[in-house]
Amino acid sequence: IPVRKLKATNQGVKFFKIGSGIEMTYEVARRVGPQAMILMANRQSFERTQTEARLAVKTLIEGDGVHPAAPVVTLQSFDSTATGKLRNRAEGFLKWLMAAAKAGRPIDTLVVSHSTWFELAALFPIQNTANVPSAGLAVGNSFGATFSVANGMRMGFTIVLSSEMEENRILGYRKPETLERLIETGSQITESETAIRNQSVLVTNTVNSGFAMHYHQSREVLSWVN
Repeated sequence: IPVRKLKATNQGVKFFKIGSGIEMTYEVARRVGPQAMILMANRQSFERTQTEARLAVKTLIEGDGVHPAAPVVTLQSFDSTATGKLRNRAEGFLKWLMAAAKAGRPIDTLVVSHSTWFELAALFPIQNTANVPSAGLAVGNSFGATFSVANGMRMGFTIVLSSEMEENRILGYRKPETLERLIETGSQITESETAIRNQSVLVTNTVNSGFAMHYHQSREVLSWVN
């Protein structure tokens, strides 16, 4: 039976301080209603989520200091085609997914750039509600996608958009076993500072979060040349 060894290390997690602040004058604090503060807090929460998402993808690609960077394979090694857009290379893409599954690390999440997502959207023929063939990928109203090919084959995985991904690359991995998000104990800090000279108030909200890699062999990057 396979036996895996787990070890503790003080280098297994990279923590990053993430957050932002709001600075306002006494007049703003006194006159602006709470709704404006809620809107600003929503913007802060969105920015923090975006920052954490970029750090997660960066960790998946480059490693976490203990585990190495994700290996890179070329689409040419699967379809023997030196160049070409992804939308025209379905066979190589499918062979990449099958090779991962045969190796015991089936891919359930694809991290892609916006342009690669557009290429995926034109990769396979699908059937609409009237059973009329059309070109594209059935993505509905979300980026979670299920390939529904005309011959009845289905493959379900989640597509994640990320500005950290380079063009002509796809990061594939299995989400449940690969990456863990951690919050440093006691790092969720909200502080305020009042400046008497310029009569301003600064409110900051920060947290130290990081990502730990577990089964790092589940990651792989597929690369091609247009």
